[in-house]
Amino acid sequence: MRSKLDYLMNFPADFLIEQYSTKAFYEARMKMDGIEDADIVLFESDGNKTRYCIERHVEMQTDRAPKFIQKIADNLVKGAVTVRTQGEWDKKKLTGINQIHADGMPVNVNIDFKFIPEGDSSTRIKAEMEIKARIPIVGKQLEKFMMPKMERVMVKDFDKVSEYFKSL
Repeated sequence: MRSKLDYLMNFPADFLIEQYSTKAFYEARMKMDGIEDADIVLFESDGNKTRYCIERHVEMQTDRAPKFIQKIADNLVKGAVTVRTQGEWDKKKLTGINQIHADGMPVNVNIDFKFIPEGDSSTRIKAEMEIKARIPIVGKQLEKFMMPKMERVMVKDFDKVSEYFKSL
C-alpha cells in the first residue's frame, strides 16, 4: 500500500538536508521521543551522502490492534523485537530514503523523501511511503490498518523536528 504526504517546513532545504545528515540530529531526535535504548550502529558520510542505521528493542504492543493482527503478531513474535531504521540522505539531490523493519515481522516500511525549496526560507517535503506486509490473505488488511497510523506518526514527527530546528 502506498501513500503520499506533503509537508511545508519553514526552513531552507540546504539547512534541512544538512541537519538530517548529522549524527547529532538522530541523537536529538531519539531524545525528543524519550528513546534511551537505541543504538546508532552505523553512521557514515562522504560529504554528500550520509548513511545511518539505528536499532532499538521494542516490546510488541498489539492490544489496540484488531484481533487478526494480534493473532499474527503473537504467532510471530514473543516479547521484544529489534526495530531497525536505516536510511540515506543525498545533499546534492535533496533526497532521502528511510527503511523500517522489525525482526521477525513480515512487514517493511519504505519512505522516499524529496526536499523542494520554496523561496529562500521554506521547503516542501514530499514523502512517498510504502508499507508491504508479506502475509498471505491478510497482508492487505494489515497494510490498511498501519497506513493511517504511520501517516499520523510522520506528521507528528515533522512537527517535532520543526520545533527542534527552531531551537537551534
